[in-house]
Amino acid sequence: MCKRCSLVFWCALALLAAAGGSAREFVRTDIETVRTNFEILLTDGAPPAADLAGIACVLLAPDAPAELVARMAEFTQGGVSSRFSLGQTWFAVPNAGGELTYSFPPDGYFVEGALAGEPDGFNVLHAELNGDFSEFGGQETWKDLFRQVFARWGEFNGIDYTEIGDDSGAWGSNGNENRGDIRIVMKVIDGPGGVLAYNEFPKNGDMVLDVAENWANTSQNFITLRNVVSHEHGHGLGLFHRCPINSSKLMEPFLSASIDGPQHDEIRGVQSKYGDRYEPNSSSGTATDLGQIISTPDGVTTVTIDEVSVRNFSDNDWYEFEITEAGSAVFLTVTPVGFMYEEVDQLSSGACPSSASTTDSSGVGNLRFELFDSTLIPIQTVDNEGAAAGGVGGAESTVRLLDPGGYFVKVSAPGSQAPQMYELEIAHQGATGPALCPADLNGDGVVNAIDLSQFLGAWTQAPAVADLSGNGVVNGQDLALLLGAWGMCPG
Repeated sequence: MCKRCSLVFWCALALLAAAGGSAREFVRTDIETVRTNFEILLTDGAPPAADLAGIACVLLAPDAPAELVARMAEFTQGGVSSRFSLGQTWFAVPNAGGELTYSFPPDGYFVEGALAGEPDGFNVLHAELNGDFSEFGGQETWKDLFRQVFARWGEFNGIDYTEIGDDSGAWGSNGNENRGDIRIVMKVIDGPGGVLAYNEFPKNGDMVLDVAENWANTSQNFITLRNVVSHEHGHGLGLFHRCPINSSKLMEPFLSASIDGPQHDEIRGVQSKYGDRYEPNSSSGTATDLGQIISTPDGVTTVTIDEVSVRNFSDNDWYEFEITEAGSAVFLTVTPVGFMYEEVDQLSSGACPSSASTTDSSGVGNLRFELFDSTLIPIQTVDNEGAAAGGVGGAESTVRLLDPGGYFVKVSAPGSQAPQMYELEIAHQGATGPALCPADLNGDGVVNAIDLSQFLGAWTQAPAVADLSGNGVVNGQDLALLLGAWGMCPG
């Protein structure tokens, strides 16, 4: 039992409710053997701690015997406690992007059991999934579900995933041109329910699925298969389990079908180490090119960048764009993305604590942005303080009349110790478009006492908001512009 535990880190996902279905006849005997082996743990005790020193976490079904859960807790490691329970990562340099490959070893490939009570076995993934999906498109369908999972993670962490062949090299060996960094097999673990799957942490990413589960459950585009694989690859990226159990996070200890793939906490977690999909863009030389932003004759053209973050105080995100029309007005807005939610590390016992801390992910850092011309001469810095004035937890914005040419925007969050997610909007209004209404500070289409109140409140706290003339000085000229625009906005 547990022949590889001293060499690798594994994490298993428990099933919240029985997945249903049954194993094929040729694995029924092995399943009964596994059940017996797990029961032996209750009577003969856990294997020596030295044999299990590498396990990070092992999760069983909620109805597993309390004695078994306690035994497992005695010889499993609790994982590294951190804000996102984030362990080792694949790449030495954060925010540099990267590539990972994955592969499916052939059926009959030998896999050593890694969990206590789990037997050695042979991969049956192709035969099992081809059979399960025979009515739904066969191999192309189930492989596409894996592609969907990896592509979704790639939208957040900037990693490019590619499937390659597998040369049947020894299980646990590093990926190379002949086998994937992430290798995925299916074998007997513990029968229906209980442990659905487990996964190795970086810098390995191998995944084992239990053959006994109902992987072809068609509900919500095969949500069971997709969420299990997505959860396990979360471990493969270095994420541990998160509590409380309220179906708000993919990395909770038990499977939930009420969410689909990585959620807000997992996105922040992977971006804290891998960056977002536009990495590397931490300098003007590697700026994300948004191309020409050309307005339409009858409206405003808006480019939106979302699901991105500033990793911490040392991170900068650079973007470049081009304006081609003279007399163009450009609205730039950086809005923090987040909300209040509970989070806490899973206990070493496998249970979730009775209480959790509350995080306001919209106010982790005070976002700021800087606008430069094509030669990196500064044009304006927008760095307001106080949520009411657009600082921590609030949007930062400005309006500038720009000449044709290239421009850079640099987004940062000085002082932030964790990822601050944000949305960047660059809206371009050409000179031939409808009249602008920069004095409409709250965007309700009318300039009135509400805008005047916001204007006066921002006079000393957030000059960029009050600088309607865009000349870098807030004075009576800006007040005159607001009063002169009083009433309904044109257009």
